Amino acid sequence: MKKVWKVLFDSGSDGDIAFIKKSDKSCIDMHNRLHLQIWITSNGIFETNKVGNIRLTLPRFSKSKVMSVMPDIQFIEEGQPPPVYDLIIGLETLANWKAILNFHELTLTIDHVELPMQSLDSLGDKHELHNLYRESLEPSISKIATKRVTRILDAKYDKANLPEVVEDTCKHLTATQRSDLLNLLLQHEELFDGTLGDWRGEKVNFELRPDARPYHGRPFPVPHHHKETIKTEVKR
Repeated sequence: MKKVWKVLFDSGSDGDIAFIKKSDKSCIDMHNRLHLQIWITSNGIFETNKVGNIRLTLPRFSKSKVMSVMPDIQFIEEGQPPPVYDLIIGLETLANWKAILNFHELTLTIDHVELPMQSLDSLGDKHELHNLYRESLEPSISKIATKRVTRILDAKYDKANLPEVVEDTCKHLTATQRSDLLNLLLQHEELFDGTLGDWRGEKVNFELRPDARPYHGRPFPVPHHHKETIKTEVKR
């Protein structure tokens, strides 16, 4: 079963638990526990007697990596209010995933990917959650095309602060490498002064055939929300 779930990473829970509607139980691989598991929560005490085998994709951390978890199953009766979260991940699984919960900076890190912790309110928009899930299934080539189209911004032609650019964007380089790169950029500083400059090469001529006729092609359509940005650039 492929489904969008709200998942809580709970540092106060020793185990994992999934809340499943009885109508969905046939879609999940599960088996009986040898002994009942007793859960003591702020909402009361309950028991579970089944364990499921669930494979998760956490798209904000990785679009491709599959995480395995074997939570206890708590069935939701028809007519019961839906749970706040569909799946709770406890300490043991978080440790296996090498997850880092930083409560000082309010961040969560898995596989060196650090993201801010989210409030429950941010997970209330089901439409947004389903969009996030569909995006995780979208081929990478179409994501690149979409990003290129939707991120047309007003062009900026300010002079670049080369020492600041190197310092802020090249932290993966050693100090010596950053110094060498800055020296190279400064040798060609005029390329980063924010102006378009002049063509300094040879003049170019096109020889037209005597019977050549002008051609007018259909203009390329521009999305309405990009209209003003493109008009500003054309005018400039």
